[in-house]
Amino acid sequence: MITLPSTAAATAASVLILVSCGPTEIPPYAVVEAQQFSRDGRDAFREGKVDEAYQAYAKALELQRSIDDSAGIVRTLVNLAAISNAAGRSSDASVFLDAIDRYIGTVEASTGIDPRDKPLNEALAEASWMRAYLHADAGRISAAWAEIQRGKSRAGGSSREIAGRFANLEARLFLDSGDPASALTTSRRALRLNRRNDDDTETADSWRYIGRSLSQTGDPSGAYDAFAKALELDTKLARTSKVTDDLLGMAAAARDAGRPDQALACAERARTAARAAGDSNAEARANKLKSSL
Repeated sequence: MITLPSTAAATAASVLILVSCGPTEIPPYAVVEAQQFSRDGRDAFREGKVDEAYQAYAKALELQRSIDDSAGIVRTLVNLAAISNAAGRSSDASVFLDAIDRYIGTVEASTGIDPRDKPLNEALAEASWMRAYLHADAGRISAAWAEIQRGKSRAGGSSREIAGRFANLEARLFLDSGDPASALTTSRRALRLNRRNDDDTETADSWRYIGRSLSQTGDPSGAYDAFAKALELDTKLARTSKVTDDLLGMAAAARDAGRPDQALACAERARTAARAAGDSNAEARANKLKSSL
């Protein structure tokens, strides 16, 4: 049985697509059952129970395929890809995304995709975001950009919620490419979008990218404030690995701003958090930063 640490699940669960229906609509039984299995899968994933999450989403997918629920099929395959990636199975994640492309190919060849079908088109944009995210993780920057453009060109790519997530990923890619000025502009745009969406997870990520960008463009005090704002949200969301990243960012920014005592305090908090979470890599980073002060 594969168990994902609860902290990793809490961090990665933000990529799962929520299932919803209209406020007054009474959906058919198969749809209700699929939605319940999807909720079960999401809850299991949040608890770090990877096998249970797979099983629940697989049951949802079977029901969705039985009624050819295009939006449901795509949503569930994206969720399975997200779970696989969080569990360290990036190749499995790609398999699920490939399954989306094959299925959508049959839809396009038979009936076409209605641009007014908001659930389907937004799910397809999420699939492109997930594919771009995998490329970014693997260092395939050009491929990630191409997938982002593909996602944004879809009918659902202009959704306000998805636009904020795309902007955060774009900021990350600019940073990975050594362009902090563009990353700063993009992350600030992402912040506006994600705040307007009341999306605390993406807002925290926007603040972190702003902090990283400011650190690299010579504004350590501004970077410290940005990391502190990310920390406030990540603590509320219990995103353990992000909390450690935020504290390390604050420590480095305080050091660069000429505040060694504050930097040492932040590094110690990061070390304590990392050790409690069992994150040896983050703990080593915190110790290295402390030794440099």
